[in-house]
Amino acid sequence: MPSTTEEWSNIAKGFEERWNMPFCIGALDGKLVRVRKPGKSGSLYHDYKHHFSLNLLALCDHRSYLNFTTINHT
Repeated sequence: MPSTTEEWSNIAKGFEERWNMPFCIGALDGKLVRVRKPGKSGSLYHDYKHHFSLNLLALCDHRSYLNFTTINHT
């Protein structure tokens, strides 16, 4: 994860130069990953499609390098 203003500025510049997307500092996407129902979880892992799943969220820079990922219950 970038930690300085200069690093964030370089990412924004890269998005504008490579993808013609000014003022962009990341590409964000998510995915529901189906899992078997965990024991005694109730509806904690139950998603809107009525499956049991984990929510994967990822952020990448202009070079498609992952800067941040997280996995949580839905």
